[in-house]
Amino acid sequence: MSLAGYEVTPAEEMTPIIEAVQVEAPPARITASQHKLLEAQIRDYRLDRERVKAWLKKAWHVEHFTELTPVQFESLLTRLENWVGEEYAKAEAASALSRDVYPFSGVVYEH
Repeated sequence: MSLAGYEVTPAEEMTPIIEAVQVEAPPARITASQHKLLEAQIRDYRLDRERVKAWLKKAWHVEHFTELTPVQFESLLTRLENWVGEEYAKAEAASALSRDVYPFSGVVYEH
C-alpha cells in the first residue's frame, strides 16, 4: 500500500470485525415459562413425571427440566406427544381385543 502512495494503518488501530458485529446467542437453558409449559404438558398428558425425568437422564444426561436446552425442550415436547399417542394406541388395541358387549341385544361377543 505504501508503494502506491497510501498510508498504512497500524493493526492496533483497526477494529476487528468480530467486535463490530454482535451476535446474540440463543439461551443455553429453557426459560421459566418453557419449564411451566413442560410441567403442564406432562400433567395434562397424565404421564409419570419421574419416568420422563429418568428418560432425560438416560438419553441426554440431564438431571432436571431446567437444565434442558431450547432444542432439547422442543424435541421433548414432540416425544411427549408421541408417547401419549403410543399409549392411546395400546389402549385402543387392548380394548379391541377385549369382550364386546352389545347391551341392546343382550349378546356378548368374544374375540
